[in-house]
Amino acid sequence: MKIENKRLLYSFLFPCIFVLLIWIIYFFEQAMDADWHQWGIYPRSLYGIKGIFTQPLFHSGIQHLFSNSIPLIILGWCLFYFYKELSFLVFPVVWILSGIFTWCIGRESWHIGASGLVYALSFFLFFSGVFRKYIPLLAVSLLVVFFIREYFVEYVSNSRSSGSYDLLGRTLIRSFKWLHHRHPIQKARASKTT
Repeated sequence: MKIENKRLLYSFLFPCIFVLLIWIIYFFEQAMDADWHQWGIYPRSLYGIKGIFTQPLFHSGIQHLFSNSIPLIILGWCLFYFYKELSFLVFPVVWILSGIFTWCIGRESWHIGASGLVYALSFFLFFSGVFRKYIPLLAVSLLVVFFIREYFVEYVSNSRSSGSYDLLGRTLIRSFKWLHHRHPIQKARASKTT
């Protein structure tokens, strides 16, 4: 197998494992006939602070889970493909920052799901494309946002959502901008054909 093909496949590995994990958690919750929303974030409360670390793992239903799964795989692949060395730093930072922002500015209700992670990854990749003038990242991020746009409008109006991800995205754009100057995009190398 060519090196570039291996890199393409390996870039899918972590996002697919992560999405598989959240599906297993969801089915385990359903099999136990449980409601684990308390593992989400409840803003500005000590009992809800644990959700900063657990919020993306729990979802309110199959539609909610499905709506986050495809974008997580696509955006995760882009992150691990274009930023191989930086990806294991960006992913947890985006995860934690989206949780902190939700905990600080979210409405007083339980917040669960990986939507904050999806939008933060999308903003990171989109503005990475803008800063580096790299069209593939711009295109993929816009397609993913377009794909989940209708879901987001419905999700923001849901009682378990705060719509605070806009502020999160703007802040992440500024805070990650400095990373782009130190870690360039790892562009795909052209394969030599014989």
